[in-house]
Amino acid sequence: MKLRFKVMLLLTVLFAVLGIAQLFVQQRIVFPSFADLERQAARKDMDRVANALQRELDLLDVTARDWGNWADTYAFMLSRNEAYVSANLGDNAITSLRINVLAFIAPDGSYAWSIGRELKTPKVIDLDVLSHGALPERHPWRAAVREGRKASGLLRTDRGAMLAVLSPILDGMQHGPHRGMVLLGRLLTDEELRRIGDQAQVRLARAPQPLLKSADGAPVDTVTERDTVTDVTRVFNAVDGLAALALRIEVPRTISERGHQVVGYTTVFLVLAGGMALLMMIALLNRSVLDPLSRMTRHVVALGRSDDLTSRLDLRRTDELGDLAREFDRMVTHLADARRQLVDRSFDAGVAENASGVLHN
Repeated sequence: MKLRFKVMLLLTVLFAVLGIAQLFVQQRIVFPSFADLERQAARKDMDRVANALQRELDLLDVTARDWGNWADTYAFMLSRNEAYVSANLGDNAITSLRINVLAFIAPDGSYAWSIGRELKTPKVIDLDVLSHGALPERHPWRAAVREGRKASGLLRTDRGAMLAVLSPILDGMQHGPHRGMVLLGRLLTDEELRRIGDQAQVRLARAPQPLLKSADGAPVDTVTERDTVTDVTRVFNAVDGLAALALRIEVPRTISERGHQVVGYTTVFLVLAGGMALLMMIALLNRSVLDPLSRMTRHVVALGRSDDLTSRLDLRRTDELGDLAREFDRMVTHLADARRQLVDRSFDAGVAENASGVLHN
Protein backbone atom coordinates (compact mmCIF):
# COMPACT_ATOMS: atom_id res chain seq x y z
CA MET A 1 0.00 0.00 0.00
CA LYS A 2 1.43 3.37 -1.01
CA LEU A 3 2.35 5.85 1.69
CA ARG A 4 0.13 8.50 0.12
CA PHE A 5 -2.91 6.25 0.33
CA LYS A 6 -2.03 5.30 3.92
CA VAL A 7 -1.83 8.94 4.97
CA MET A 8 -5.11 9.84 3.28
CA LEU A 9 -6.80 6.78 4.81
CA LEU A 10 -5.46 7.66 8.26
CA LEU A 11 -6.69 11.25 8.04
CA THR A 12 -10.08 10.14 6.75
CA VAL A 13 -10.45 7.63 9.59
CA LEU A 14 -9.39 10.30 12.10
CA PHE A 15 -12.02 12.75 10.91
CA ALA A 16 -14.63 9.98 10.81
CA VAL A 17 -13.86 9.10 14.45
CA LEU A 18 -14.17 12.77 15.38
CA GLY A 19 -17.53 12.93 13.58
CA ILE A 20 -18.77 9.85 15.44
CA ALA A 21 -17.57 11.35 18.73
CA GLN A 22 -19.45 14.57 17.94
CA LEU A 23 -22.60 12.58 17.14
CA PHE A 24 -22.24 10.68 20.42
CA VAL A 25 -21.87 13.93 22.36
CA GLN A 26 -24.95 15.35 20.64
CA GLN A 27 -27.10 12.32 21.37
CA ARG A 28 -25.91 11.67 24.92
CA ILE A 29 -25.13 15.16 26.26
CA VAL A 30 -26.39 18.04 24.10
CA PHE A 31 -29.89 16.83 23.21
CA PRO A 32 -30.63 15.42 26.71
CA SER A 33 -29.51 18.79 28.13
CA PHE A 34 -32.04 20.60 25.97
CA ALA A 35 -34.72 18.08 26.96
CA ASP A 36 -33.90 18.50 30.65
CA LEU A 37 -33.99 22.29 30.29
CA GLU A 38 -37.38 21.95 28.61
CA ARG A 39 -38.71 19.76 31.42
CA GLN A 40 -37.52 22.30 33.98
CA ALA A 41 -39.24 25.09 32.04
CA ALA A 42 -42.45 23.02 31.87
CA ARG A 43 -42.35 22.45 35.63
CA LYS A 44 -41.84 26.17 36.16
CA ASP A 45 -44.95 26.79 34.04
CA MET A 46 -46.85 24.44 36.32
CA ASP A 47 -45.38 26.29 39.31
CA ARG A 48 -46.94 29.45 37.88
CA VAL A 49 -50.29 27.67 37.87
CA ALA A 50 -49.77 26.73 41.53
CA ASN A 51 -48.86 30.34 42.29
CA ALA A 52 -52.00 31.52 40.51
CA LEU A 53 -54.09 29.16 42.65
CA GLN A 54 -52.37 30.47 45.76
CA ARG A 55 -53.04 34.02 44.62
CA GLU A 56 -56.74 33.21 44.32
CA LEU A 57 -56.66 31.81 47.85
CA ASP A 58 -54.91 34.95 49.10
CA LEU A 59 -57.55 37.16 47.50
CA LEU A 60 -60.31 35.06 49.06
CA ASP A 61 -58.52 35.33 52.39
CA VAL A 62 -58.52 39.14 52.15
CA THR A 63 -62.27 39.11 51.53
CA ALA A 64 -62.86 36.64 54.34
CA ARG A 65 -60.90 38.81 56.77
CA ASP A 66 -62.95 41.84 55.77
CA TRP A 67 -66.16 39.97 56.56
CA GLY A 68 -64.79 38.32 59.69
CA ASN A 69 -63.19 41.36 61.31
CA TRP A 70 -66.40 43.41 61.21
CA ALA A 71 -68.40 44.52 64.22
CA ASP A 72 -71.74 43.77 62.51
CA THR A 73 -70.68 40.20 61.78
CA TYR A 74 -69.39 39.86 65.34
CA ALA A 75 -72.79 40.95 66.65
CA PHE A 76 -74.66 38.71 64.22
CA MET A 77 -72.90 35.60 65.49
CA LEU A 78 -74.31 36.39 68.92
CA SER A 79 -77.81 37.60 68.01
CA ARG A 80 -78.40 35.80 64.67
CA ASN A 81 -80.25 38.95 63.58
CA GLU A 82 -82.05 38.51 60.27
CA ALA A 83 -81.65 42.23 59.56
CA TYR A 84 -77.93 41.60 59.08
CA VAL A 85 -78.70 38.92 56.51
CA SER A 86 -81.20 41.01 54.56
CA ALA A 87 -78.94 44.08 54.63
CA ASN A 88 -75.62 42.49 53.76
CA LEU A 89 -76.19 39.06 52.22
CA GLY A 90 -78.38 39.87 49.25
CA ASP A 91 -77.91 38.46 45.78
CA ASN A 92 -75.95 41.43 44.47
CA ALA A 93 -73.58 41.44 47.44
CA ILE A 94 -72.76 37.73 47.09
CA THR A 95 -72.45 37.98 43.31
CA SER A 96 -69.90 40.75 43.69
CA LEU A 97 -67.76 38.45 45.86
CA ARG A 98 -67.44 35.86 43.04
CA ILE A 99 -67.90 32.94 45.40
CA ASN A 100 -69.93 29.75 45.40
CA VAL A 101 -70.00 29.20 49.16
CA LEU A 102 -70.46 31.63 52.03
CA ALA A 103 -70.96 30.35 55.55
CA PHE A 104 -70.73 31.70 59.09
CA ILE A 105 -69.57 28.86 61.33
CA ALA A 106 -70.07 28.84 65.09
CA PRO A 107 -67.21 27.63 67.31
CA ASP A 108 -68.97 24.25 67.72
CA GLY A 109 -68.83 23.71 63.92
CA SER A 110 -72.50 24.41 63.18
CA TYR A 111 -73.52 26.90 60.52
CA ALA A 112 -75.14 30.10 61.79
CA TRP A 113 -75.92 30.95 58.18
CA SER A 114 -74.77 29.45 54.89
CA ILE A 115 -75.53 29.47 51.18
CA GLY A 116 -74.30 27.74 48.06
CA ARG A 117 -74.96 29.32 44.69
CA GLU A 118 -73.67 29.65 41.18
CA LEU A 119 -70.83 32.04 40.55
CA LYS A 120 -72.52 34.54 38.22
CA THR A 121 -76.20 33.99 38.94
CA PRO A 122 -78.26 33.90 42.16
CA LYS A 123 -79.25 30.28 41.48
CA VAL A 124 -78.87 28.22 44.65
CA ILE A 125 -76.90 24.98 44.38
CA ASP A 126 -76.52 22.07 46.79
CA LEU A 127 -73.05 21.14 48.00
CA ASP A 128 -72.23 18.32 50.38
CA VAL A 129 -70.04 20.63 52.44
CA LEU A 130 -73.20 22.58 53.42
CA SER A 131 -75.84 19.87 53.34
CA HIS A 132 -75.44 18.72 56.96
CA GLY A 133 -75.73 22.16 58.56
CA ALA A 134 -72.27 21.86 60.10
CA LEU A 135 -68.74 20.85 59.26
CA PRO A 136 -68.34 17.05 59.37
CA GLU A 137 -67.09 15.78 62.70
CA ARG A 138 -63.79 14.55 61.27
CA HIS A 139 -63.17 17.48 58.99
CA PRO A 140 -59.55 18.69 59.26
CA TRP A 141 -60.76 22.27 59.81
CA ARG A 142 -62.75 21.43 62.94
CA ALA A 143 -59.77 22.28 65.16
CA ALA A 144 -59.19 25.59 63.32
CA VAL A 145 -62.84 26.54 63.90
CA ARG A 146 -62.57 25.81 67.63
CA GLU A 147 -59.29 27.69 67.99
CA GLY A 148 -60.22 30.65 65.75
CA ARG A 149 -57.23 29.94 63.52
CA LYS A 150 -57.36 30.97 59.88
CA ALA A 151 -56.88 28.28 57.22
CA SER A 152 -56.96 27.92 53.47
CA GLY A 153 -56.64 25.24 50.83
CA LEU A 154 -58.56 22.92 48.56
CA LEU A 155 -61.73 21.17 49.68
CA ARG A 156 -63.16 18.09 48.00
CA THR A 157 -66.87 18.48 47.24
CA ASP A 158 -69.46 16.58 45.26
CA ARG A 159 -69.12 19.28 42.57
CA GLY A 160 -65.34 19.08 42.34
CA ALA A 161 -62.44 20.80 44.00
CA MET A 162 -63.09 24.13 45.68
CA LEU A 163 -60.78 26.91 46.81
CA ALA A 164 -61.73 27.68 50.41
CA VAL A 165 -60.57 29.95 53.22
CA LEU A 166 -61.43 30.33 56.89
CA SER A 167 -61.08 33.58 58.80
CA PRO A 168 -61.98 34.23 62.45
CA ILE A 169 -64.90 36.48 63.35
CA LEU A 170 -63.58 39.28 65.55
CA ASP A 171 -64.91 42.56 66.93
CA GLY A 172 -63.64 44.80 64.14
CA MET A 173 -60.46 45.74 66.02
CA GLN A 174 -58.72 42.38 65.56
CA HIS A 175 -59.76 41.49 69.11
CA GLY A 176 -61.65 38.49 70.40
CA PRO A 177 -62.64 36.19 71.73
CA HIS A 178 -63.63 34.88 68.32
CA ARG A 179 -67.27 33.99 67.75
CA GLY A 180 -66.72 31.57 64.92
CA MET A 181 -65.34 31.60 61.40
CA VAL A 182 -66.22 32.92 57.96
CA LEU A 183 -65.96 30.31 55.21
CA LEU A 184 -65.62 31.44 51.60
CA GLY A 185 -65.32 28.99 48.71
CA ARG A 186 -65.05 29.09 44.94
CA LEU A 187 -65.47 25.98 42.81
CA LEU A 188 -62.74 25.33 40.27
CA THR A 189 -64.96 24.98 37.24
CA ASP A 190 -63.63 24.72 33.71
CA GLU A 191 -64.20 28.42 33.23
CA GLU A 192 -62.25 29.22 36.39
CA LEU A 193 -59.40 26.96 35.27
CA ARG A 194 -59.25 28.76 31.93
CA ARG A 195 -59.04 32.08 33.75
CA ILE A 196 -56.26 30.80 36.01
CA GLY A 197 -54.47 29.40 32.96
CA ASP A 198 -54.64 32.83 31.33
CA GLN A 199 -53.06 34.33 34.43
CA ALA A 200 -50.23 31.78 34.30
CA GLN A 201 -49.99 32.12 30.49
CA VAL A 202 -50.39 28.39 29.89
CA ARG A 203 -52.96 26.07 28.35
CA LEU A 204 -54.52 24.62 31.48
CA ALA A 205 -56.89 21.67 31.49
CA ARG A 206 -58.33 19.23 34.00
CA ALA A 207 -56.63 15.82 34.06
CA PRO A 208 -58.17 12.49 35.12
CA GLN A 209 -58.39 12.28 38.89
CA PRO A 210 -55.65 9.98 40.22
CA LEU A 211 -56.20 7.78 43.22
CA LEU A 212 -52.99 8.75 44.99
CA LYS A 213 -51.47 11.27 47.32
CA SER A 214 -47.97 12.34 48.18
CA ALA A 215 -46.54 11.18 51.47
CA ASP A 216 -45.33 14.64 52.51
CA GLY A 217 -48.12 16.68 50.96
CA ALA A 218 -45.89 18.00 48.18
CA PRO A 219 -47.25 18.22 44.63
CA VAL A 220 -46.94 15.10 42.50
CA ASP A 221 -45.80 15.82 38.94
CA THR A 222 -45.89 13.61 35.88
CA VAL A 223 -43.94 14.78 32.81
CA THR A 224 -44.67 13.20 29.43
CA GLU A 225 -42.72 14.19 26.33
CA ARG A 226 -44.40 13.96 22.96
CA ASP A 227 -43.25 15.01 19.50
CA THR A 228 -44.29 18.65 19.70
CA VAL A 229 -45.39 19.26 23.31
CA THR A 230 -44.41 18.38 26.85
CA ASP A 231 -47.31 17.41 29.11
CA VAL A 232 -47.03 18.19 32.81
CA THR A 233 -49.67 16.82 35.15
CA ARG A 234 -49.69 17.88 38.78
CA VAL A 235 -51.87 16.51 41.55
CA PHE A 236 -53.00 19.04 44.15
CA ASN A 237 -53.98 17.67 47.53
CA ALA A 238 -56.92 18.76 49.60
CA VAL A 239 -56.64 19.90 53.21
CA ASP A 240 -57.22 16.28 54.30
CA GLY A 241 -54.13 15.12 52.36
CA LEU A 242 -56.08 13.29 49.65
CA ALA A 243 -55.84 14.16 45.97
CA ALA A 244 -58.39 16.86 45.19
CA LEU A 245 -57.45 18.08 41.74
CA ALA A 246 -55.23 17.04 38.84
CA LEU A 247 -54.27 19.70 36.31
CA ARG A 248 -52.43 19.31 33.02
CA ILE A 249 -50.60 21.84 30.88
CA GLU A 250 -49.18 21.42 27.38
CA VAL A 251 -45.92 23.24 26.77
CA PRO A 252 -44.68 23.47 23.14
CA ARG A 253 -41.24 21.95 22.76
CA THR A 254 -39.70 25.13 21.37
CA ILE A 255 -36.46 24.71 23.33
CA SER A 256 -35.74 21.28 21.86
CA GLU A 257 -36.75 22.45 18.41
CA ARG A 258 -34.45 25.45 18.61
CA GLY A 259 -31.69 23.27 20.06
CA HIS A 260 -31.98 20.77 17.19
CA GLN A 261 -31.82 23.63 14.70
CA VAL A 262 -28.72 25.10 16.33
CA VAL A 263 -27.03 21.70 16.56
CA GLY A 264 -27.96 20.99 12.94
CA TYR A 265 -26.43 24.26 11.77
CA THR A 266 -23.35 23.56 13.89
CA THR A 267 -23.02 20.06 12.47
CA VAL A 268 -23.22 21.32 8.90
CA PHE A 269 -20.62 23.97 9.68
CA LEU A 270 -18.31 21.44 11.33
CA VAL A 271 -18.68 19.01 8.43
CA LEU A 272 -17.80 21.73 5.94
CA ALA A 273 -14.96 23.00 8.12
CA GLY A 274 -13.71 19.45 8.69
CA GLY A 275 -13.84 18.67 4.97
CA MET A 276 -11.93 21.83 4.14
CA ALA A 277 -9.38 21.11 6.88
CA LEU A 278 -8.96 17.55 5.58
CA LEU A 279 -8.38 18.78 2.02
CA MET A 280 -5.95 21.43 3.23
CA MET A 281 -4.05 18.90 5.32
CA ILE A 282 -3.83 16.47 2.40
CA ALA A 283 -2.67 19.25 0.08
CA LEU A 284 -0.11 20.41 2.64
CA LEU A 285 1.16 16.89 3.22
CA ASN A 286 1.35 16.31 -0.52
CA ARG A 287 3.34 19.48 -1.03
CA SER A 288 5.55 19.21 2.02
CA VAL A 289 6.10 15.49 2.47
CA LEU A 290 4.52 13.12 0.00
CA ASP A 291 5.58 14.80 -3.24
CA PRO A 292 9.26 15.15 -2.15
CA LEU A 293 9.22 11.54 -0.93
CA SER A 294 7.80 10.39 -4.26
CA ARG A 295 10.48 12.36 -6.12
CA MET A 296 13.21 10.85 -3.94
CA THR A 297 11.74 7.37 -4.45
CA ARG A 298 11.66 7.75 -8.24
CA HIS A 299 15.25 9.06 -8.23
CA VAL A 300 16.52 6.16 -6.11
CA VAL A 301 14.69 3.58 -8.27
CA ALA A 302 16.03 5.15 -11.47
CA LEU A 303 19.52 5.29 -10.02
CA GLY A 304 19.35 1.64 -9.06
CA ARG A 305 18.27 0.60 -12.55
CA SER A 306 21.00 2.54 -14.37
CA ASP A 307 24.72 3.05 -14.08
CA ASP A 308 24.46 6.80 -14.30
CA LEU A 309 25.85 8.17 -11.06
CA THR A 310 25.97 11.71 -12.34
CA SER A 311 22.28 12.64 -11.75
CA ARG A 312 21.43 14.41 -8.52
CA LEU A 313 18.22 15.18 -6.60
CA ASP A 314 19.24 18.74 -5.94
CA LEU A 315 16.26 19.13 -3.53
CA ARG A 316 16.48 22.64 -2.18
CA ARG A 317 14.76 22.37 1.19
CA THR A 318 15.73 23.38 4.69
CA ASP A 319 13.91 20.62 6.54
CA GLU A 320 14.77 17.00 7.26
CA LEU A 321 13.84 15.90 3.76
CA GLY A 322 16.28 18.47 2.34
CA ASP A 323 19.03 17.15 4.63
CA LEU A 324 18.25 13.60 3.55
CA ALA A 325 18.37 14.55 -0.13
CA ARG A 326 21.70 16.36 0.26
CA GLU A 327 23.23 13.43 2.13
CA PHE A 328 21.97 11.06 -0.51
CA ASP A 329 23.49 13.21 -3.27
CA ARG A 330 26.77 13.31 -1.32
CA MET A 331 26.67 9.53 -0.95
CA VAL A 332 26.12 9.12 -4.70
CA THR A 333 29.03 11.48 -5.31
CA HIS A 334 31.28 9.40 -3.03
CA LEU A 335 30.06 6.26 -4.74
CA ALA A 336 30.89 7.71 -8.17
CA ASP A 337 34.36 8.71 -6.96
CA ALA A 338 34.96 5.27 -5.51
CA ARG A 339 33.78 3.66 -8.71
CA ARG A 340 36.10 5.85 -10.79
CA GLN A 341 39.03 5.04 -8.52
CA LEU A 342 38.20 1.35 -8.77
CA VAL A 343 38.16 1.56 -12.56
CA ASP A 344 41.49 3.38 -12.56
CA ARG A 345 43.05 0.83 -10.25
CA SER A 346 41.69 -2.01 -12.35
CA PHE A 347 43.18 -0.40 -15.44
CA ASP A 348 46.55 0.01 -13.70
CA ALA A 349 46.42 -3.58 -12.50
CA GLY A 350 45.71 -4.78 -16.05
CA VAL A 351 48.64 -2.83 -17.46
CA ALA A 352 50.95 -4.22 -14.79
CA GLU A 353 49.78 -7.74 -15.49
CA ASN A 354 50.40 -7.31 -19.21
CA ALA A 355 53.91 -5.98 -18.55
CA SER A 356 54.62 -8.89 -16.25
CA GLY A 357 53.55 -11.31 -18.92
CA VAL A 358 55.77 -9.65 -21.52
CA LEU A 359 58.72 -9.78 -19.19
CA HIS A 360 58.05 -13.42 -18.45
CA ASN A 361 57.89 -14.29 -22.13
